[in-house]
Amino acid sequence: RILGIDPSKSLKGEKTVDFWQNIEDRSKYLKDLSNNGFIRDYIVHAKKVNGEKIVLQANTHLIKDSGGQNVAVEGTFIDITEKFKIQEELKDSKEKLQDLNKNLERRVIERTADLKDSEEEFRMLFENANDAIFLHDISDENIPGKFIKVNEKACRLYGYNRVEMLELTPYDLADPDHLEDLLEIPNKLLNKGNLTFESIDKTKKGKSFLVEASSHIFRLNGKNMALTIVRDVTERKKADEALKESEVRFRATFEQAAVGIAHTAIDGTFLRVNQRLCDIVKFSREEMLNLTFQDITHPEDLEADLDFVAQVLDDTIQTFSMEKRYICKDNSVVWVNLTGSLVRELSGEPKYFIAVIEDINEKKLAEQKLIISEEKYKTLSKEMEMILDHLPGPVFFKDAQNHFLRVNKFLAEAHNLSKEELRGKSLFELYSEQEAQAYWDDDLEVIKSGEPKLNIVESWYTKEGRKWVLTSKIPFVNEEGNITGIIGLSSDITDQKKMEDVIRISERKLKTLMEAVPIGISISNPEGIISDINSEALRLFGYASKEEMLQTPAKDFYYFEEDGRHFVELLEKNGFVKDFEFLSQRVDGTTIWLSMNSASQIIGEELMYINSFQDITERKEKEDELRLHSEIMTNISEGVFLIRIVDGIIVYANPALEEMFGYNPGEMINQNVAIVNAPTDKTPIDTKDEIMEILLETGEWHGEILNIKKDGTTFWCFANVSVFDHPDHGKVLVSVHTDITTRKLAEQKVKESEEKFRTIAEQTTLGVLIEQDGLIKFANPAASEIIEYPLSEINNRTAQNVIKLLYKKDLATTDNIGNFQLNSQPIAQYENRIITKSGAVKWIELFAKPIVFQDQDANLISFMDVTNKKQIEEELKEVSRLKSELLSRTSHELKTPLVSIKGYADLLLTQHYEELDFYTISILYEMKRGCSRLESLIKDLLESSELESGQIKINKTEEDLTFLIRFCIKDLQGLVENRSHNLILEIQDRLKTTFEKEKIYEVITNLLSNAIKYTPPSGEIRIKSEIQDNYIVISIQDNGIGLTREETLKLFKKFGKIERYGQGLDVDSEGSGLGLYISKKIIELHGGNIWVESEGRNLGTTFFFSLPIIKNQ
Repeated sequence: RILGIDPSKSLKGEKTVDFWQNIEDRSKYLKDLSNNGFIRDYIVHAKKVNGEKIVLQANTHLIKDSGGQNVAVEGTFIDITEKFKIQEELKDSKEKLQDLNKNLERRVIERTADLKDSEEEFRMLFENANDAIFLHDISDENIPGKFIKVNEKACRLYGYNRVEMLELTPYDLADPDHLEDLLEIPNKLLNKGNLTFESIDKTKKGKSFLVEASSHIFRLNGKNMALTIVRDVTERKKADEALKESEVRFRATFEQAAVGIAHTAIDGTFLRVNQRLCDIVKFSREEMLNLTFQDITHPEDLEADLDFVAQVLDDTIQTFSMEKRYICKDNSVVWVNLTGSLVRELSGEPKYFIAVIEDINEKKLAEQKLIISEEKYKTLSKEMEMILDHLPGPVFFKDAQNHFLRVNKFLAEAHNLSKEELRGKSLFELYSEQEAQAYWDDDLEVIKSGEPKLNIVESWYTKEGRKWVLTSKIPFVNEEGNITGIIGLSSDITDQKKMEDVIRISERKLKTLMEAVPIGISISNPEGIISDINSEALRLFGYASKEEMLQTPAKDFYYFEEDGRHFVELLEKNGFVKDFEFLSQRVDGTTIWLSMNSASQIIGEELMYINSFQDITERKEKEDELRLHSEIMTNISEGVFLIRIVDGIIVYANPALEEMFGYNPGEMINQNVAIVNAPTDKTPIDTKDEIMEILLETGEWHGEILNIKKDGTTFWCFANVSVFDHPDHGKVLVSVHTDITTRKLAEQKVKESEEKFRTIAEQTTLGVLIEQDGLIKFANPAASEIIEYPLSEINNRTAQNVIKLLYKKDLATTDNIGNFQLNSQPIAQYENRIITKSGAVKWIELFAKPIVFQDQDANLISFMDVTNKKQIEEELKEVSRLKSELLSRTSHELKTPLVSIKGYADLLLTQHYEELDFYTISILYEMKRGCSRLESLIKDLLESSELESGQIKINKTEEDLTFLIRFCIKDLQGLVENRSHNLILEIQDRLKTTFEKEKIYEVITNLLSNAIKYTPPSGEIRIKSEIQDNYIVISIQDNGIGLTREETLKLFKKFGKIERYGQGLDVDSEGSGLGLYISKKIIELHGGNIWVESEGRNLGTTFFFSLPIIKNQ
């Protein structure tokens, strides 16, 4: 079909490359295929048989025989002609768009000249825009400057007057908690030129709200200027959230547990998991459904877990609970509390397990931290001793009688004593009486007053001579609050004292230099305390005296506190700041623009900032207003047009409006404004006249209006219309339109979603309650039917009264009902008994989840009557026990007589063969065959029973699957030759993974013998291997009698044998019907899968099985 050839004609013998357009493509294709063995996504320029050119996408690979020789090429060709054309058209469109942008830039330049004559018109449009508009510069360091121009909408939106706004920067309007999100915006804007983004801003009164901002960068007077249009999208977001909340209410009854819940097959495979379990183990839901609980259980906990499972399967216990560890996807380990129970079929057969998993990781971690903390406390005393001994100064603890109780190594060595020798001595044993008394008087002052003495400079005579130390003495207060001693710490400041003299000389030189320069200079520390200034700084800030200015913190000189914080951040980060511009406040309250350069410097041992100032007020006041208006009109996103009041004719429409209504540039000019009004119950003319009447009376009109595009499409707008005296057109209406169709549709969807929820709640058999502020706000008929109370008695009943319906013995397990905390996860699930109004006891399964109902927090409670299910479960447990006992006894009872019958038949054939006639010998051989078949059936029955109970454990070792397949073929070679089959083997030389060799041997021989038996003589059987997604996939394909769709549904089930006897098919139909069932269980225990494909009767069958590639470490 792709090449235009009649499907009835054969393509055999044709060369695919003959349909290609050029020889070079053919040669490159063949060369790449030969070198690589495959081709992926190769683009081919081909032609149909009629010469029509097409484009194909080829994916092909070489097929090799067992000897590694290339024998064929297999692949696919996809017709991507239309896609290729679209890509070429997109490339042409991009070039046209670039040309259009150049023409647009040219038009902007041309229109700029026109805008000079219409400055008042543009200013009016700017002020009447529905969105806030800002203009500010961006420094070379990509830092937004203060606003240069804002419109009235911006002032109203943020609650500032225009003067206040012009002293702010974009960062000043941002919510401080979300300011970090905006720090990369200037870089992105400079790189892209245009940028649309969302942010959370804050009004002058501190109210946070969500905005959508569109920014455009341009150059003005050699500076980067940013024009930003801001729209409040809070209401739109609320509409979106309302829709989402409505949908959450609809889904809330299905998955509401705060703990992990899973259904697992008997072999441990996860059949169903909730999101909470996925969150605990960090696997996605899809990943979990491809795992078993054994895969994620910590090896040290697996044996205990499997032991509990075996006890439940044996009906020794009904449920179990244990603390265990899971291995998460990121290889971290999480502690959980697991509670498990078994669901059985009506026949009593195990169906699946229900597991409830509670995350107790934090509790376990807390226990471990407590142990670690106790160990740390034991070593704390030793560590403190070491710290004190390494301090480069004296540390001591004395009692109130002047005796040293504890000293550090430094103090002891200063007196040529050990620490033990110094303990117990007084000052009078170390110093002269006069010196000792002076020290002791100082100590007594601290002990008696209870007040510490800090940073006292005093001299201290040591063996090295006189030193200066900085000493602090602190009273020691015992647990009873009494002062029992004193703690002292000292540090050597001798070198510092010498340095102070050098610093005094440097300070005098610095003062002389500061007064000589014609710029303001100040010196301050990181805390903002000014230590020195020059005369020019006094003049700039308007202070009369140096003393007065030095008492003013540096932060008070910034008109905006944010400027001060930003300056300090830059200085701390870089060590200097260059050309930092900010608005400063002088002492008389006037403001002045300053440019500041600062550098950090160590003066003495203290970090100081040296700052210089220059007045740049005059430069900041000079801005290009005309260029501002030009950028506003070029980039405004709202639709704006002017209408002459006298006749309703449109005299101007901006590009955004023309695009909004689908008109070509200039096409709307001189048209009656009624063309934008959609017909409703009024004509477009009537709508226009009605709005005109209001405007002539009040001077303004704003509201929602249904508009119509040129092509007839209707859409909703919010219009803001006011009257303006235009110099050329007289009185005109300025109309600013915003498309609100999306918001209107969202509001409609919220309404429809709420109706859908109420309809479903009214019709479902699931009982539904909504509790809010302790009262039942909603109950559906199913809830009334289950608890047998009329709706009038349920609604507005307190939640506590409803909880009292619970069976008294079950109240202990439901203490937390009604005490839910709002979050996005299901948090509660219970199964309890209730007492209905009639006094009947019912079992219910209850789910609870916090929701938002009518804009307030509430709880959604759903429940169902499971009384019948509870009764059936009890009956099933007894039936299952009887079935298991019967199967075990029957199998063992049958084996004993079989062994006897077979043994006696063997005895007669070996010891008395010569005495028996041919007829008797034939009967004895038939008896042996019958016994063998019955033994095989009993073996399969016992093995399938063990597989169901989970008693079989797989002992995996690393093996070569290729070797095992060849071994199985060798064992069945006689059967293959007996039926004259052609067996083709297409597998890799080595297929290494871990598996139990005996079990997989059983699977392969079962599948292979089935293929041999159900393929008529002289058939073909093909065995292939592939590697797919880290799995080895083995396929066994025959061209035998095949399977119908109904027959494939019976396979892999217990006794799922398909009867072939008497259907005229030349096949061997013996078997128990358990082989494929056992094979499926074995493969699943290995973490693999098994399946079958057949196109129908006499079209052959292919069996597949997969094993994960796992190698021993």
